[in-house]
Amino acid sequence: MITITQENSTLNTTKRKPAVRAVILKDNELFLMHLKSSNTYVLPGGSVDEDENLETALRREVLEETGYDILSFTQTLIIKENHQAFKRKHYIYRVDINDTPQTTALTQEEQTLGMTLIKLPLDKALELLTLNQGTHPLSEPLELRELIAIMHSTNQNQR
Repeated sequence: MITITQENSTLNTTKRKPAVRAVILKDNELFLMHLKSSNTYVLPGGSVDEDENLETALRREVLEETGYDILSFTQTLIIKENHQAFKRKHYIYRVDINDTPQTTALTQEEQTLGMTLIKLPLDKALELLTLNQGTHPLSEPLELRELIAIMHSTNQNQR
């Protein structure tokens, strides 16, 4: 298990909130969530609710955002982020999913961000994340986080 700390600004005193992220690679296609409002790409996942454990949060987030049930998962990485507005500890998982999606259940916030699921060949997804074309101030560090998570979780860093 590797832990990476990514600092983007001055540390603050807010509590580090846990989050989960899923690296889903099915038939050589990587699942990414596109946030249309800022043209930012992130892995499926999100915050862990206070009454949840990591596994429950991972299953909930993947189902809500992609419509797929998780068959199996392995934790591969922990990334700690420090931004001026928040601190977050991301638990990254390599996830295997079933073959038949259900209906997604995006939150109001996710709908407002224009979140949609896209599936890209792994090499195209990695290329897209290196371009950093997002318009939000945090687009670049978020996409860098996802790039590190994907490369580590799919062994792309060993090529």
